[in-house]
Amino acid sequence: MTLGVAGAIVNDTNTAITLDGTAGSVQETSGAGVPVGFANRSVEAWFKTTTTTAMPIVAYGSPGIANQYFGVYVHDTAIEVQTGAGTTITFPGTASLSDGAWHHLVVTYDSGAIAGNLKVYIDGGSFGTQTPAALFDTTLDAAGLEVGKDDTVTTAFFNGSLDEVAVYATVLATYQVSNHYKAGTGT
Repeated sequence: MTLGVAGAIVNDTNTAITLDGTAGSVQETSGAGVPVGFANRSVEAWFKTTTTTAMPIVAYGSPGIANQYFGVYVHDTAIEVQTGAGTTITFPGTASLSDGAWHHLVVTYDSGAIAGNLKVYIDGGSFGTQTPAALFDTTLDAAGLEVGKDDTVTTAFFNGSLDEVAVYATVLATYQVSNHYKAGTGT
């Protein structure tokens, strides 16, 4: 892991981290404060990579049990949400997200619908909405919250830079996502 690399946010002296895709990550084993159970949530991050394979940005929960896991991945043109027991919800795109430029990502989960509602935003705009097969019932395991790493069946690591990673116990509204992106890019 390389600390102190230039961050994504315009006119911000706060720095980012670069992970090597083989061992570097950030982990908070207690997982204190992350939304679990059926709770609403949002995951936000700025990422930059040139790797096109599936890589975790944020992951927590019990990966071996259906709907008890919440893992957010970037996979070239797609964003993926891992839900446990090998289930993946894919949000396909057309342009590569592995182009070496900073991208702003927000994934929200609103448990208010029958099976919940997942929304993905890239660079301030909607990237898609899907309804999972069942409500999430996220249960923390001993790994806690992992950033840039996912300890499911096989361990996966992020290869690239991450900045301003945040997990919220609320659903960020579309205007909030847009405002965060605009503030980050200075537009």
